[in-house]
Amino acid sequence: MNTEKSCLIGVDIGTSSVKAIAVDLGGNQLASAKTPLTLYSPARHNYLQDATEIRNALFQTLRMLTERIVSCKINAIGITGQSISLIITDNEGRPIYPVINHLDARAATLLDYLSSKFGSIGYFGMKFIGNLAWIKMFEPNIWDRIGMVFDVREYAGYLLTGKQSIDELWYQVEDVERYLQELGVPSRWLGQPISFTEVLGYVTETAHRETGLPAGTPVVVAPGDALASPFGSGVIREGNMADISGVTEIMTVATTSAQGIIAYPYLLGGLKLVQFSPPIGLIHQWLVRTTAKILGIELERAYTVFEEMAKKSESGSGGVIFLPGSFRPGPKKFNIALTDITYFNDIKHIARAFYECSAFELRRTIEVFEKFGCKVSRIIASGGGATPFWCQLKADVLGRAVEVPAVTETGCLGAALVAGYAVGLYPSLKEAASVVRIAKMYEPSKTYDYEERYHQYLEAREKYGQFL
Repeated sequence: MNTEKSCLIGVDIGTSSVKAIAVDLGGNQLASAKTPLTLYSPARHNYLQDATEIRNALFQTLRMLTERIVSCKINAIGITGQSISLIITDNEGRPIYPVINHLDARAATLLDYLSSKFGSIGYFGMKFIGNLAWIKMFEPNIWDRIGMVFDVREYAGYLLTGKQSIDELWYQVEDVERYLQELGVPSRWLGQPISFTEVLGYVTETAHRETGLPAGTPVVVAPGDALASPFGSGVIREGNMADISGVTEIMTVATTSAQGIIAYPYLLGGLKLVQFSPPIGLIHQWLVRTTAKILGIELERAYTVFEEMAKKSESGSGGVIFLPGSFRPGPKKFNIALTDITYFNDIKHIARAFYECSAFELRRTIEVFEKFGCKVSRIIASGGGATPFWCQLKADVLGRAVEVPAVTETGCLGAALVAGYAVGLYPSLKEAASVVRIAKMYEPSKTYDYEERYHQYLEAREKYGQFL
């Protein structure tokens, strides 16, 4: 008698770690694994990673996970990740340049050139083609050695299957073929366009030895985390909003009626996503890393310590206002700003001001979304920042309930569910996303009236030139 339990694996190659989970077909998490990644910033507005470290972390994470689910039959593996983060290799798939992380803004320095050559370009044009244009201009020796170019999730798919691909969705959204022709990029560098509803390939014997995944397991390259995470949050109807807190915070709402604001195609037909990604998560990581260095403690411990400092401060942060920065370089953009600090204030107030800033920014974003016709009827918070303290604070500032799913690694879950659909285990994508369960709901506590503080935040934000 076969007692194996069917499961799906979802992998999310993030900025700070590679995460993987195994779930049963009902969306219940069976096991998880995680390996940290390093983000380098050798110059202002430059953010790099190491492709070899990503490769090793992917294999290590999957090896740990497979050792924890030995009694499960793995039906498929889905991969999502930070997007777009450029990995450049030679013809043999060996990296020849540091990974240009999605936070990197070097292409912004070429904006005038790109606009004159391509006209109006979107996110893919700026991040993928723009970064390649930078390489062509400033690293000609690298350009001459290029054999393949990947987004990070497609690189993971290549490592597991030996198959090279590019997300077909980009061809539907932007004029990719013209971009390639204008820049002189051979289409063979990118591989075959493939849909997230198709199987890329199957785990090779080499990948089996590295990861423990059974050879022949179907591999699906899911959409990037900005689409996979809302899907794994259970965003299936108009008005559903996902707030995913990671190194990049993704605030996104499903809509059919956005006017005057960019809306991206969603996985579910008839719906589009309107998104905003302030650099709150990156600021959080910097603050926590700094706390770890000052106190001489491990990074994971520092996350808890930093939040505990905020809890010990009174609501309102002793008058301190924390302002988020911008990824975009320029003379009128700043990275972090603190206002209204006096001798009375201490580090607890600064920590609290950061968390209040994140809640204020979420409220402001919702108001902007609704101004453009995107009504928000439900808010689902997930990711590493979905702690009880943070979620309750957001509910208090918003004056709305905040839901948290049972599986908070929603990028992983979204990738796993997409893979399940691609191999025929769910009759539709909507059916796949419907297995997402809510584990906790935070209602506004009304212990503190944030209305005045919120408007003080908006005034400070406008004064310092931060606009959506």
